[in-house]
Amino acid sequence: MKKTETLRQLAASANEKRIADLGTRIEALRQAKIESADQLASMLEPIAQAMAVLTDETRIALDDIGQKSRA
Repeated sequence: MKKTETLRQLAASANEKRIADLGTRIEALRQAKIESADQLASMLEPIAQAMAVLTDETRIALDDIGQKSRA
């Protein structure tokens, strides 16, 4: 197996775990009985941060894969 394929599989595995966690958090948000904007904000903040991390790590992994495939 090529290094690029291994990196793709590792990135996909890590992303699947993060996506599953996000799904759990989003479902909890959907079922919550929100009583205030502050409560909503406190529930949304970790979801937004996790999504930002996922986006950044995916971009970095794809850039790394692209560089290694060109090398």
